[in-house]
Amino acid sequence: MPDTSRLLRAAAALHLLSGVAHLVAPDTLTSTVQVAYDRVLAVDFQPSDRTTDRVRLLGVVSVAFAAICYWLSTADST
Repeated sequence: MPDTSRLLRAAAALHLLSGVAHLVAPDTLTSTVQVAYDRVLAVDFQPSDRTTDRVRLLGVVSVAFAAICYWLSTADST
């Protein structure tokens, strides 16, 4: 079983990648979600004017969480 510091580093890496994607390409992610909702859930997803801002905010939160996970992984290894 992996130790806690390895799991935290993996979580940090995944959240960092996700956060960067949300910050760099919010419109692409919104379009992807729009298609997925239509095909998988049969729901009509209509993004609002503030959707891009909300996606970027999610990116900021994800990057911050990645930093916290990485900091915890280094604190755990000492």
